[in-house]
Amino acid sequence: MKTELNLLGEHFNMAPRKNRRWLVGILYGIFAALMAHAWWRSGTAFEATFIAFFFGGFARYIVGGDYHGKYFLFGSRGLVDPFYGNEILKRRERKDRSQISRLLLDPPIDDVRNVRNDERSLRSRDYAHFIAFGELSSLLGLAMFLAFDNSLGLPIRFGIGLTPTAVHQIILGIVQVCYVMSLTLPQCVQLWTEPDMDSEQGRIS
Repeated sequence: MKTELNLLGEHFNMAPRKNRRWLVGILYGIFAALMAHAWWRSGTAFEATFIAFFFGGFARYIVGGDYHGKYFLFGSRGLVDPFYGNEILKRRERKDRSQISRLLLDPPIDDVRNVRNDERSLRSRDYAHFIAFGELSSLLGLAMFLAFDNSLGLPIRFGIGLTPTAVHQIILGIVQVCYVMSLTLPQCVQLWTEPDMDSEQGRIS
């Protein structure tokens, strides 16, 4: 995990866990505010879907989890180590691949250490995905329940009256949130749970 975030020329120290938690809170807070404003202003899914699509991609460049190559505009990776670093290295070693496959699927690597996952990073990655998938399954389960109830024409009250149109909008909102979480939540779990790091050597302390 990187200990410094370079954003628009500004450098932020991400070695302390509290700074990483602030980053996670700010990212999801901005997303929630943008989505709430979009739904309040238009009441349709178009603007909110547009925001979710582009915010998910932007946030993923910050939190990491991917490796884009040393010539990528926003840097080779974000804060979190690439989840598929070992797979990238194994794929590069295969001899039976076409030139097109190598051109499209092999990002240029400046330092193998930026890609390779050791045992500790693999355990941290697996734990983060376990937590993230649990949260996503809960949200998708709620959306599935609402869709099933709405398809039968049964009103869902929860103390207030919800029209079929309102239920449909809630389902769309849940899907939009799940899309962004699928791109960023495992990385944010790692950023949130990893202890303080040594900013000089990039090690857990």
